[in-house]
Amino acid sequence: MFLLSFLAIASANHPPPIVNGERTDAFIQVGALVAYHPDYGGSPFCSGTIVDKKWAITAAHCVEALDEYAAANFDILYVIGDNLYRESGIVQYEAIVSWARHPDYSASQLKHDIGVLEFENEFTDFDPIPIGLSSPEDDWTGVVLDYVGWGVTGDERNDSGYKRTASIPFYDYDTQFIYAIDLQGEVNLCSGDSGGAALKEMEDGGHELVGVNSFVFGYLSNQTACEGGGSGATRIDVNYTWVREYIPEPLPPEPESLPEAIEEEEEEQVKESSGCSTIGFGDPSFILIGVLLLGWRLEKESRSSR
Repeated sequence: MFLLSFLAIASANHPPPIVNGERTDAFIQVGALVAYHPDYGGSPFCSGTIVDKKWAITAAHCVEALDEYAAANFDILYVIGDNLYRESGIVQYEAIVSWARHPDYSASQLKHDIGVLEFENEFTDFDPIPIGLSSPEDDWTGVVLDYVGWGVTGDERNDSGYKRTASIPFYDYDTQFIYAIDLQGEVNLCSGDSGGAALKEMEDGGHELVGVNSFVFGYLSNQTACEGGGSGATRIDVNYTWVREYIPEPLPPEPESLPEAIEEEEEEQVKESSGCSTIGFGDPSFILIGVLLLGWRLEKESRSSR
């Protein structure tokens, strides 16, 4: 892995980190989207979730920001780990080489705020998070969702770059979004968490991606949206068909070995039947980070000259 050290922070306008969440090295699939330029350094501006070894899901408004960075000749990296300011906090990163946002995305009407990202190389050291088809229409009363992102910890703060998580109760839903509110006003999403994960625990104890962090809104106060507010996450189930136009269905598990006693004819029959199977909170995040990225540019130029 190349050396990637983030050295300093400058200020800027940022979209939604998690208010009063806990720093975590869990949920390794939830990474930071970082725009890097050799002349200007790096800027983490959104979050995303790896759902295939070569694909991640993020918010459409994060893809809009990505378009702007790419047009300004920034490299876009997907970084996994838990801390962008320490070499030991960065596990791996890959270049994002293609991306798309939902064709019906509308920032003004708050619709289909979802996009997909393709990596140059696969992430192979862990399993992707499953894309969930769970629907809040199936009575999510009492469900608590786990939210993960790399954003700031409160309104008007500039402390993104650390992965955080918080458990927030499901509150309501509509045809586009899942809403979560902590009625005590203690935890919420914030700028930079955009594109990150709303996760629902499955019966086997794992998690599935059911929502993509989209926006925050005031609840206990009209003066702040992050602190004392609630959040909306784009529903995965509503956008599942479009997502699968880009991201392939996972392969089924390998069949178990057949007992040696099975006749060749029966084995053939078994083989034949088994088959194969940033809205509401301002512009995208722009926390400018001085970056020492040894090897990245040289490696990229070396590959392009082959």
